[in-house]
Amino acid sequence: DDILLKWLAEYTRLHPWRFIFLEGIDTSFNFPENRDRCNYRFAPQNPLHTIKRREDLHSALIAELRPSHMITYPENLQPTPEDMQDPKRLFDFFALRFTPEGSGSRQSLFLPKPAPSSFCSDFRPDLEQHLFGADPCLVLLVSAPGAGKTHHMGALRGRLEGERRFDIHEFDGSSDILVTTALAEILQRTIHTKSNSGQKLLILDEYHMLSNEHKDEFFEWARAKLGPTLRVVLIANRIDSKDHERLEQVRSAGASDTCGHIQVALIQTRLSRQRTSAVMETRGNAERWREAICDWLVGSRLIFGEESVSLRLCDTLQHALERPDPRITLVELLLHRVPTISRATAIEFVSAYLHHIGVRCQGMADASGLVGLCFRVAMLDRGQDELCSFVEFLERTPLAQEAQPAVRLLAWSVYILNARGAWDMNLAAVWGKRHMFVDQVNFPFELGEESIGSSCCSGPTFSWAGDPTSLRDLVDAVKRGHSVDWVEVHRKVWISDHIKDSELFAQLLSSSRNPSMILQQVLPANLCSLLRLSNTPAPTAVQLARIILHHAPQIADETVDRPRCVAWWTVLLHDQNRLEALDLLRLAGGPAALFESLMWARDWATDRRATASPRERARVLQQALVLICMQDQLPVSLPNLAFLWTGSFGRLLRAGTVAEEEEWLRLAAVS
Repeated sequence: DDILLKWLAEYTRLHPWRFIFLEGIDTSFNFPENRDRCNYRFAPQNPLHTIKRREDLHSALIAELRPSHMITYPENLQPTPEDMQDPKRLFDFFALRFTPEGSGSRQSLFLPKPAPSSFCSDFRPDLEQHLFGADPCLVLLVSAPGAGKTHHMGALRGRLEGERRFDIHEFDGSSDILVTTALAEILQRTIHTKSNSGQKLLILDEYHMLSNEHKDEFFEWARAKLGPTLRVVLIANRIDSKDHERLEQVRSAGASDTCGHIQVALIQTRLSRQRTSAVMETRGNAERWREAICDWLVGSRLIFGEESVSLRLCDTLQHALERPDPRITLVELLLHRVPTISRATAIEFVSAYLHHIGVRCQGMADASGLVGLCFRVAMLDRGQDELCSFVEFLERTPLAQEAQPAVRLLAWSVYILNARGAWDMNLAAVWGKRHMFVDQVNFPFELGEESIGSSCCSGPTFSWAGDPTSLRDLVDAVKRGHSVDWVEVHRKVWISDHIKDSELFAQLLSSSRNPSMILQQVLPANLCSLLRLSNTPAPTAVQLARIILHHAPQIADETVDRPRCVAWWTVLLHDQNRLEALDLLRLAGGPAALFESLMWARDWATDRRATASPRERARVLQQALVLICMQDQLPVSLPNLAFLWTGSFGRLLRAGTVAEEEEWLRLAAVS
């Protein structure tokens, strides 16, 4: 447990001559900030790093530690040999296969000029703008550990106390006092001061370590306390969609007259080359190695994700590079930072890196495989350092997760080539020598054998060895990056034992990098029951509904149990955020889906009581009916038009005013 591991690390920090030895445990899936505080000098080698061939997956030790099974991949997501000969043709293939239908978003990663990373490269200007501004604020600052969040808040303290006269209070979200005392009571004690002058600033660090119950308790407390006398900064290493919803609720309350004007901000950041260079200059790292250290951090972030890099690595990397032969040290460093990759991947990454910075070692491994290609592609962005990492790429192109692991890596590489206009790499030669991969969350596990001759439509994938009947265990597994076989969970549990805990299921979906894979394995009737207010509180039902609308596939087989239609109706009735007809069109997924949802709601929507403003939602529903009848992408036949405006929707039919008709024409044109 990460909370226990963090407490043990804090205990030994406060008592330097006391030692705690942990035996027979695997920390591969613990959070990196906690692994960094463990000493592995006496630890045995990670058994996963001994895997070289597919046969090794079936050994007793490996099968017990990380079982695996075979899965099938869609054949239409496999590029042809002709596609491989031309990188631009390959780009068109991925743009067609990995862009969702109806997606014309400027944020697409397969546009001629693709969107950069959504994480800001330097959080300091945005943070200081809120803290030194005139309005009270709640800021959630999020990044992978080691980006300097807590350190910068400490550096700002003097200025805030001197220039703004803030009364600053801090609280650690992982504190063991939460075991015995309510969070609201602790916060009230924390900000209590004899002085009534000035404004208080609460800094809650380790926000991600709070339980969902404590997070809800905190935001309830914050909504009551935020105002002219209190500002709040939350510092976290990771969040989920439920945290986005909590922020939105505070933003809605802050916009009301009763709470005053409160700035609510989410700052998602990452470690950048610019920030790393500035920190190394301040710390006095050897100038000779600064560029090389930055190149490692940029390459590692882009290939293995934001959690693979940290400012704490700067000194470690310098000491390694000062060695006559740094290979072994660098390989072990990478395997420690990303313990779920294979030793073959680490060796090829290090070889490509040393070749890039001009360090030659006798017997250095070849870097001509797919990992070496990924590193060379990553170095195209070494100067700007603004593109998406492979991990973020998968989050923003969920359809890519259905393809083979090697195809995903190739798609990310083509995304970088397109962004940097570098089309001169020989992808076909590298593709022909690619190794086999075992599928898993984030970067796949590379084997030592070539994949030539193996099936392109199936491959091995790691499974999770926990108890699939425990929804709480599934949530914990997903949060830690385990690869869960959702087909097996469906076969063993969900096909007969329906999910009943909507709160835990919402946590599971919001924590997953690919909720669509989970939703495909839950029975439609089960999803619909979880959305009903008789089983689920309205805020949780809305959270589930939005996830379903964003990720669930269209299912037209059922008459009554249509999860997307029920989800659309749930948002209309119970979402407290402001909604307009165009919002309903986007949520549904286009005119065809909106028409389907309206037709379903007319006959089968039994829940008619809105927890949002009934008058306002009736107006929005009327606008949605007008919009679907006036838009020209999907012409509505006269029988269907008459069908829509009768029955339960008949009372909404009335002649519009001139102003309303002009507004309806505008909406139809925009849609």
